[in-house]
Amino acid sequence: MASGDLHVSSVVALAKVPRGVGTYFRENSESLALGYLASALRRAGHDTIVFDGALRGLPLDQAQRELLTLVENKIPGLVGFTIADATYLEPTFSSIQLLRGAGYAGHITIGGHAPTFNYLGTLTMSPGLDSVVRFEGERTLVELVRRLGRGEGWRSCPGIAYRASDGAVQANPPECPEQDLDSYAWPARDYLPYVLDELRDIGIVAMAGSRGCYQNCGFCSIRRFYDIPGCAPWRQRSVGDIFAEIDSLMAQRPDIREIVFVDDIFTGPAGIRKRRLAQFEDAVAAYPWKLMFSISERVDNIDEETAASLRRIGVRQVLLGLESGDPEILKTMNKHIDINDHRRAIDLLRKNGIDNACAFITFTPWSTLEQIRHDAHYFHDLGINVIQGLFNRFQVYDGTPIADELRREGRVVGEFPHFDFVSSDPRCDKAYALLCRHCGVVLELAYKLKRVERELRFASFEAESTGGAAASREIGETASAYWSCHRGVMRDVVKLFDAILDLADTDTTIEDSERTLSRQVQSLFDPWMDIVCCFLGSNSRYLSAV
Repeated sequence: MASGDLHVSSVVALAKVPRGVGTYFRENSESLALGYLASALRRAGHDTIVFDGALRGLPLDQAQRELLTLVENKIPGLVGFTIADATYLEPTFSSIQLLRGAGYAGHITIGGHAPTFNYLGTLTMSPGLDSVVRFEGERTLVELVRRLGRGEGWRSCPGIAYRASDGAVQANPPECPEQDLDSYAWPARDYLPYVLDELRDIGIVAMAGSRGCYQNCGFCSIRRFYDIPGCAPWRQRSVGDIFAEIDSLMAQRPDIREIVFVDDIFTGPAGIRKRRLAQFEDAVAAYPWKLMFSISERVDNIDEETAASLRRIGVRQVLLGLESGDPEILKTMNKHIDINDHRRAIDLLRKNGIDNACAFITFTPWSTLEQIRHDAHYFHDLGINVIQGLFNRFQVYDGTPIADELRREGRVVGEFPHFDFVSSDPRCDKAYALLCRHCGVVLELAYKLKRVERELRFASFEAESTGGAAASREIGETASAYWSCHRGVMRDVVKLFDAILDLADTDTTIEDSERTLSRQVQSLFDPWMDIVCCFLGSNSRYLSAV
C-alpha cells in the first residue's frame, strides 16, 4: 500500500522544526498554529502529540533526531508540519525525507501560507509529502484524519492539494472556515511551562483575539488567505471568550505577566473599534489580576481616544507597520496611510506611556540609494528603534499582489522557495550585501535592547499596580538612563548605515569595503554592547554616567 493511503490509528503528530537561517531573535512563544490544530484534533477524539523544535531552539539535526524517535515510538498515522514562513520549508522538506528514509509510511501533510499559495512547488520539492492543507487548517485537517482513520478516499478531502494517480498535482476547493471564532477550542498549551520556565527572560504568552485583516497591503498574503475560501477578511473573537481563555491560563499559571496578541489588527475596523475597546475596558476592570498587553496596530487606527483606551486596558507596547518614509512607495504597497500618520501615532502612544515597536522595509524593488538614505534619517528622527527596519529587505511571497505585479514585469528571479527581485538601483544590492556582512553585532545589540525595554515595561507596570512611589522614581531614573543609551545606539547605527551607503556609491570592492567597516563596527558598538549588558545585569545604576 502506498504511503499516505494507510488506515491509521487516532494518533497524530504535529511538528515545527527550526528555520533554515540563523537569527538573533529566537522564537519565544508557542506556535498558535500547532495549538489550534492540536485542540481541534483532540476535540475530535484524536490523541495528538505536539513537537516544537523551533521554540526549543534546537539545532536542526537534533530536532530531526528527536522527531524521528517520537515517530518511531508513537507510530502516528499522520505527521503534520506547520510552516510559519518560507524559511521553514527546506528544513521541513529534509525532515520529511529523513522520516521516509527511516521507513515511516504514514501520511505526511504540511500547512501554512507558503505551501498554501505554492502547493505545486511544495509537493514537487518534497516527494515524501502526501498533501498540503491549504488556508485555515482546523476543519480540513480533522476531516483528513477522519478519512484516513476510516480508510476512506482522502484525496477528495476539501481544502487539500495532492498528487493524483498520474503524478499530476491537483488542488481541491477549500471549504469556508468557521465564521464564529468562539466555536473553536482554545489552543492547546503543551509548551506553556517551557515558555514560562525555560525561557523566563524572553518567553511570551501569545493569544489570538481575531483572525485576518480587512486591509490589502501589497506585500502581504493575509487578505487572500481568507478571501479565496470565501470567509470574512477579519473575524473577531468575543471579548468574553478572550478573557475566559485568559482566566483559564491564569488558573494554570498565576505567574503570567503579559499577554501578546498576535492579531494583525487588534482594535478592528472603525465601525466596531470604540465598542470593542469599551468591552475590553469592562473586562479588565472586572478581573482582580493585572496583566500587561502588547498588540499590533495600523498607524491610522491610533487616535486620541484609542490611545487612551489602550492605556487603560493595560497595553504597554504597540507594533506599528510604518513600511516606508516615501509616499510613492507607500502607495505602491497599497498601505493607505500618510507619512503624517507615522508621527501622530507614535506621539499619541508616547503621550499615553505606551512603547512603540516599528516595522519598515528599507530595501524594496523600487528603492534608490538616495531614497534609502532619506528613510534612514526620517525614521531616526522619529526617535524609534531603527535597527531591524534598516536591515529589512522586501521578500517576494506567493499570494501577495506585489509578487504578482513583479512577475508580470519580469522582475522576479530565483526558484521556489528562494524568490528574489531585480532592484531598480543596483547600488542598493551592494549596500545590502555590505550590511549583511556586518549585521551580527548590531542585531545582537537590538535583541538585548528589546529585552531591556521589556523589563522596564514590567517594572513600571508593576509599580503602577502597587502604587509604590519610591519604586516608580527609581524605575524612572533607570528608564531615563536607558533611553539616553538608546538614542546613542541609534545615532551610531545610522552613522554606520550612512558609511555603508557611501561605500555602495563608489567603485570600491566589497572586500576592500569590509576592512573599513569592520573597524568602524567594532569601535562604534563594542562600548554600547558593554553598557547595554549592564542593564541586563543586576545593577542598572552602573549607567548613571551615560
